[in-house]
Amino acid sequence: MSQLTYCHGALSVSKAQLSDLNVFWNNLYRKVFHFHRWESVRVFINGTGKREFLHLSKLITAKFFKHVSISRNVALRQFFYCYTVYGDRFLQLFHEMNLQLDCSIAAIHKAVFSHFSRMCDCM
Repeated sequence: MSQLTYCHGALSVSKAQLSDLNVFWNNLYRKVFHFHRWESVRVFINGTGKREFLHLSKLITAKFFKHVSISRNVALRQFFYCYTVYGDRFLQLFHEMNLQLDCSIAAIHKAVFSHFSRMCDCM
């Protein structure tokens, strides 16, 4: 599973591709823990303290953005700031998770995990 997330934050992935990856991720849980295809594994995944792929993707991407924004490499930071001004992906992610660029990595983790837990509570 770790191979699936390697460098994911730096990639531009379509919603359809993200959905396919999430289905694959959930099917891994179904296979390992003997769930049927029609059974939702979302609540089970949340109960294990893990996250579904969609939220894991958001976490990885938010952490990537955070690390790039505080990089010592001036050119990389400048490129990032141009990207954040014009990049919908960054703005959508940080707005959806109610994050600020100056928040800590721990706050990013907490926001993404809380968002997923709230989704599971609705089921």
